[in-house]
Amino acid sequence: MKATYLILDLLVVAGPLALSFEGSVRYFQDWFRVLISTLIVGTPFIIWDSIFTDLGVWGFNSKYLLGPKIGGLPLEEVLFFFCVPFSCLFIFRIVQEKQILISQKLSRRFGIGALLICLLTAAVINIFSILSSRSCPLYTTVSGLLAAVLLLFYFNKPVMRAFWPTYVIHLAPFLLVNGVLTALPIVVYNSDHIAGPKLGTIPVEDLIYSLILILANVLVFDWLRRRPSEAGNHSKFYSRSKAVLTIGLITAATSFNPNSYATAADPSEVKGLVTLDQGRDCFFRAIDDEAAIEEGEEIFTKLINLPIGEADNADSHLQKMYLSVFKALKAKYTLWPQRKLSLINQALAEMDDIVSAYPNDLEVRLLRGAVTSNVPFFLNRSKQAATDRKILLNHLIKENYQFTPAVQSFAANFILDQSDLQQDERNSLTAILNRADRVIRAAR
Repeated sequence: MKATYLILDLLVVAGPLALSFEGSVRYFQDWFRVLISTLIVGTPFIIWDSIFTDLGVWGFNSKYLLGPKIGGLPLEEVLFFFCVPFSCLFIFRIVQEKQILISQKLSRRFGIGALLICLLTAAVINIFSILSSRSCPLYTTVSGLLAAVLLLFYFNKPVMRAFWPTYVIHLAPFLLVNGVLTALPIVVYNSDHIAGPKLGTIPVEDLIYSLILILANVLVFDWLRRRPSEAGNHSKFYSRSKAVLTIGLITAATSFNPNSYATAADPSEVKGLVTLDQGRDCFFRAIDDEAAIEEGEEIFTKLINLPIGEADNADSHLQKMYLSVFKALKAKYTLWPQRKLSLINQALAEMDDIVSAYPNDLEVRLLRGAVTSNVPFFLNRSKQAATDRKILLNHLIKENYQFTPAVQSFAANFILDQSDLQQDERNSLTAILNRADRVIRAAR
C-alpha cells in the first residue's frame, strides 16, 4: 500500500500526541522546543540520509511510498526525523517527571560501555573487511564512530541519567516499527555496507543509529528547556528560536517538490530492454571482472526503485534476480570464508524465492542454474542445478524461449559446458549459439 510508511510515521506520534495534554508532564507546553530541537538535529541527519541514499548504502521501496520528495528523500523518510524524536522526547519527559532515573555511577558505566562497543564494532568490522579484501561497510563505520564521539563528550553529563532509561524504553516501539520497515521491506539495506548481524530483519547498526538520533535530540531539547531560565530573557530566546524555525520551514518548503515522481524518466526509456541489457552486460563482465558488480548493482537498484509502473513491471522480479546473482558473484571474489558463505547463502535463498514465484521464467532459471552449478558441493545444490539445466535444455531445443541474443548465447554456452549431452542436442545448441553470435556481431 502506497501510504504504508506514512501510516507508520503517524502511528509513532499518535500515542504521545494524544497524551500531551494529560497528567503532570503537560507535553504540549514543550512542543515548540521539540520542533526547534528536531529541526536542529534533523537537518544533519537528513543530509546524512540523502548522501547514503545516493551512495547506495540504503534505498526505499516505492511500493510503500506516496511519491513526493524533499531534498531528494521520500517525504515519509523526512517526517521520520520529526515523528520519532517527538515520541522519544515524550518518553524522556515522562522519565524526568516520574524520576525514573539511574544513578550517576551507573549512567557513567553505561556510557563507557556503549562507547567501547561502538568503537570496537567499527574497528573489528573494518579489520575484517581489510583482511577479506572488501570495502569497509559505511553504515557500520560511520554510525559507530559518530556514536563514540557523541558519547565521549557527554557520557558523564547529568542528563544521561534520564537518557539511558529513555533509550531502553524506546526499544519496544523501535523493534516494532523498524521490524515493519525492514521486513516488508520499506527501507532496503545494501549488504556491503552493514556488518551482517541482525535482530530479525533489523541491522544491528540501527540500534546505534537510533542512539545517535535520540541522544542528539535529548541534548538539544534539554539545553532548550534550561536555556530561558539561565539566560534570564525569555522573549529574546523565543524570538531567536522563531527566526530559526522560520528559516527551517522556508528551506523545507523551497526544496519540496510534489511532482518529483511525475517528472521521472519516461518508462519506455528507463524500463526498456536497452537499460536491462546494460545490466545484463555487467553480469556477463562480472563473471571475470569484480569491478562490473558495482556498476550492475547500481543499474538494477535504480530500476527497482523507480516509482513508475513498479507494481505492474513484468521485469521487476528479474531485476531482483540479477541483484541476487551479483551478491553470489561477490562471494566468488571474497576471501574471508564466513563472509563468502553468508553472501552465497543469502543469494541462494533470494533466488529460490524468485524461482518459486516465477517457475516458468526461463531467465531466472538460467541465472539460478548458473550459480548453483558452481557452488561448493557441501551446499547440496547439484540436484537443483541439474533440474534447472534440464528445463533450460528442453526449452532451448524446442526454441520455446524469449531470450535476447546475449542471454541466448550465454544460455547455450552454459548448457554446452555443464551438461552431458547427446550429439543431436549438442548440435542444436551449437546452432542456437551461432545464430545468437551472428546477431550480436551484426548489432555491433
